[in-house]
Amino acid sequence: MTQTLAAAIAAIQDVWLSLQVAGQPAVKAAPAQPTESMTQFPFVVTYPARARVTPMAGWTKSVVTLYTEFHMGRNILPRNVEVAIAYYEPFLDALRADITLGGSVDAIAGDIRAEFGYLEWAGEKHVGWRFEIDVKQQGG
Repeated sequence: MTQTLAAAIAAIQDVWLSLQVAGQPAVKAAPAQPTESMTQFPFVVTYPARARVTPMAGWTKSVVTLYTEFHMGRNILPRNVEVAIAYYEPFLDALRADITLGGSVDAIAGDIRAEFGYLEWAGEKHVGWRFEIDVKQQGG
């Protein structure tokens, strides 16, 4: 697989799409490109947050922080919080099982950081997870 930022984002979205908890799919929508609004819950969006790039003679090393957000609606808040929390370990287990994200990166670099709580998308308030994942890519 080609190591591009788009490939790394697609690989993380694929992890979410393949994830199941108690025989149920983790997400109903995980688009390759975020859309203005999402109507199916739970949904996941993954996008770049920041990067550190080290250019050298003939090659470049970059570490990109990706945000991947697992969104649940707030309509039945206690139930939706419970559902969202259940995906924490399975998602991390899936990342640990393939730290190259299908060859789209050299490796997941360092710690994966997670925050649970309020999320917003397209002006709507949701609840869920934001994971910060640093991915390392090197190439010429």
